[in-house]
Amino acid sequence: MLAIQSTPNHLGAKVSGTDQDFAMLYDALHIMAGSMAGDVQEPVDLRILGLAYDVRHARMGHRDAEWEDNGWEAMLAQSDERVAARDTHSRKNMRWS
Repeated sequence: MLAIQSTPNHLGAKVSGTDQDFAMLYDALHIMAGSMAGDVQEPVDLRILGLAYDVRHARMGHRDAEWEDNGWEAMLAQSDERVAARDTHSRKNMRWS
């Protein structure tokens, strides 16, 4: 899920989400700009593509990244010995912003 927060001076916004969230946002921005059909003509389309550029670079790791707990509980894994033996699940998820 994408999260949007205002910057400290309220001059911009910080968008954060998972890799899959940014992939869907990137595709949606290109569809909005009409660049999939190759007919980018309006100045607003160029601004949308500029935002898509920043989303792509955030997804590539060139912007901020933060770790967040994903709610995986070790007690759930202990309820079944087979699951506990294979407990290789990460406790944190990466969120790009």
